Amino acid sequence: MNNSSDPYEKLALIYDTIASSDKKDLKRMQERTEREIESLNILLKKRGINLSKSVVVDIGGGTGRIAFPLSLLSKKVILAEPSEQMLEKAKKNSLLIQHGDIEFRQEGFLDLSVPEETADVVISFCDAFLYLHQIKEQIAALEKIKTTLKPRGFILIDVTNHFSNIKRYKVPEPSFWQTNQFKVSYYLSHEVLAFKGIWKVIENFSLKNIETKEIEHFDAVHHLKMVSSTELILLFEKVGFNKIELYPGYNIREEDGNRIWIIAQKKDV
Repeated sequence: MNNSSDPYEKLALIYDTIASSDKKDLKRMQERTEREIESLNILLKKRGINLSKSVVVDIGGGTGRIAFPLSLLSKKVILAEPSEQMLEKAKKNSLLIQHGDIEFRQEGFLDLSVPEETADVVISFCDAFLYLHQIKEQIAALEKIKTTLKPRGFILIDVTNHFSNIKRYKVPEPSFWQTNQFKVSYYLSHEVLAFKGIWKVIENFSLKNIETKEIEHFDAVHHLKMVSSTELILLFEKVGFNKIELYPGYNIREEDGNRIWIIAQKKDV
């Protein structure tokens, strides 16, 4: 398969194995997920939100890395994922992974149709928000989220701090691993399209079918909007959120990090 306009069309087949090319990587990803959920819980408790009584909407939830464990702590999780292939993989995962009450919806930021004032909390991890390149799209997405939230509900968005990453950038090394079906070769590279403010991520995959020995090559290309902390705050303020706070990702006690967490509250009308 050649390049696809939807980077997740083919990627969904092996998405859950990318972070588990060896036991150390798998352990790191498991630890990261645990820390993300722990930090989310800490921030919400600080703001008077009890997860066990809360409905959470996870936008761009992918194959359920956050949604499944979070559903064990929440009243309900609604996993909204625009990619049909990723959502199907999440549904298959639900048959294999322990989870609580979870609902699947093939929706993204701009076509979110969760009923008004359903959610106590809306979250979005792993740069899903950065696929919105235009300010008008970002504002429209936040407006939809605001409508979905109950009064005084909270939103938390997790994005890469690209401006920090540029200072620390190291060329990624290739990775190799095996799934039940494929031997995978993986090469990762990045470009900065400065005039557009875009961080371009190029993932090159070679998949060798273990049974048939056939080799397939494909690229997954992601164009992520580079946004600063100040820009995020201004967006949230423009839409009408308050009590806006920033953290350096799930390492909420650190002063600097390679990610940005922004959490804010819907104003009580």
